[in-house]
Amino acid sequence: MSYKKRILYALLAILLPASSASAQERKGTVAGTVKDEAKGALPSALIELQPLGRKVASDDQGQFRMTDVPAGEYTLTVSYVGFASFTTTVKVDAGQSVNVDALLKVASVSD
Repeated sequence: MSYKKRILYALLAILLPASSASAQERKGTVAGTVKDEAKGALPSALIELQPLGRKVASDDQGQFRMTDVPAGEYTLTVSYVGFASFTTTVKVDAGQSVNVDALLKVASVSD
């Protein structure tokens, strides 16, 4: 292997991990809980992040987590059968976690 190729490979080995680490730093996390008015956990609630179109469901404790969210402003909507949807705007900063506690109210009979 020539000297120039060795230098090129050495530079790539140094630079590639650094670029992937900085890409991870440009992303954040959106996490939180989904509860009803009585503060009871709502498992399997649907959480959507628009305009990304990402969707997750809450766990048995009503908790959810979306990782690798690019920095930016999003609309987060939480829905659960029999309850009015919860919608809020979240701002995700690079390397940060945003916490959202969604409190869902029972839907009215007309809903």
